[in-house]
Amino acid sequence: MASIAAALRDGTPCVEIIEAFADVVVTGEPKLNACVGGSVDKAAMRARAAAIDAMLAEGKKLALACVPVVVKDNVDVAGQPTSGGVAALRKSVAAVDAPVWAAVEAAGAVLVCKGNMPDFAANGLNTVSSRSGQTLSAYNRSRVPYGSSGGPAVAISASYGVLGIGTDTDGSIQNPSSAASLVGLRGTLGLVPTLGILPLSIFSDVAGPMTRTVADAAVAYQVMVNASLASRGSQDYVGALKADALAGARIGYLSSVLARVPGKQVPDPAVEALACAALDALDKAGARVTTIAPNAPVVTALVSIISSVSPAALGLCGDSSFKAAVNSFLATRPRDEGMRSVSEVYASGEFLHGLGGVTALLENAIAAPPPSSGNVSAACAGYVAAQKEARQLLVEYLDSHGLAAFGFPTENQPPPKLPGIPPPTGWFGTQLVSAFTGLPAMVMPMGATLGYDTPVGWTFLGRPYDEATLFGLAYGFELAHPSRVVPPSP
Repeated sequence: MASIAAALRDGTPCVEIIEAFADVVVTGEPKLNACVGGSVDKAAMRARAAAIDAMLAEGKKLALACVPVVVKDNVDVAGQPTSGGVAALRKSVAAVDAPVWAAVEAAGAVLVCKGNMPDFAANGLNTVSSRSGQTLSAYNRSRVPYGSSGGPAVAISASYGVLGIGTDTDGSIQNPSSAASLVGLRGTLGLVPTLGILPLSIFSDVAGPMTRTVADAAVAYQVMVNASLASRGSQDYVGALKADALAGARIGYLSSVLARVPGKQVPDPAVEALACAALDALDKAGARVTTIAPNAPVVTALVSIISSVSPAALGLCGDSSFKAAVNSFLATRPRDEGMRSVSEVYASGEFLHGLGGVTALLENAIAAPPPSSGNVSAACAGYVAAQKEARQLLVEYLDSHGLAAFGFPTENQPPPKLPGIPPPTGWFGTQLVSAFTGLPAMVMPMGATLGYDTPVGWTFLGRPYDEATLFGLAYGFELAHPSRVVPPSP
């Protein structure tokens, strides 16, 4: 973003800047398939860039002036389909922008394309959809880009744009950012509005930025948070970017992420080496790192709380709320422009079969009773209570130990080979901690394993509504441990 702003100040028109990005998309898309339909509307990008040039000439101040953006295909963009990766929803045209996209566009952004995603965002390990097929990593096309925000992540890593707007239900920003060597933020649950976003779980859905740098993420997140009139985002995220933010900061290192548990967790030695290098960088930058052992009471208690939610109750709550939320979302679409219910999507047969569990998701949702039924209400109440208990447990630990945040690798192994389902034996991702508790998680590049082509991320997990602290820590980490891996040209 700083380079674009500097070019604009030096007299380079936005039209010229955007055409350069569009050319990259045209070159890369036959190989990566990060955009829905694998194409880009260069004429629309040029027209938008010309409009921004006119606004800048009039003296208008735009926080995201001429910033090219890839928007995940579950976010409403007026006049375009919001398919959520589902072939049956390819005609589900949005009448108005989702507030998060409206805010970003009003700040001067240029839409590059809608980013590919798995059907209904239901696949966190890989980005393959019935509408647009398989998205490939810009680093190693034999390995997964993770999901479900894999399209935007791959697009930004391949220089299609500077900002990706993703969503995260259970790692869908965190894991793709890790695999794409990006900064990705799953913010506090409810801080960024999810109105106008095709839902997966009303209890966990979050929208957030995916960028190359912490500074870009801070600018974008401030704009995104301001999309909500009821937000608590009064913090100055850009102002938190201080070079000495790590000096004296206390970080709780969750060593359980790389614990060797026979049959369950098998961390890769290369990831362990990257984690050691990250911890060394934190130490040299002045952070005070406290190791939290795998058998520490806080870890044991967290696992116990998460395990207390039975799969049956979680499934009942999730299936019922998914059906109700998706039906409500689709009901806003004109009848002649697409499906209007989960049942209609299922009856069409136009969704991903076999891979990713979409068939079971739809069948279970159709069979589920309404949210108002006693069994569903009880199941959802138990889930929400467990979420709250886990959140309080971690916040109280941070407070009682004087910690600014927790820190840990985002996964314990490199991105697995395609199709990634089921994951390799012993693979373990940390996305559930943030997704379950609703606490904000910032993913940072930590380096790459197997040589050059398999990035893995580092995560900072903090208190609710305290993203400013995470931005400060991440900025300090970026300066102390510059480990973003640039992919080869597509």
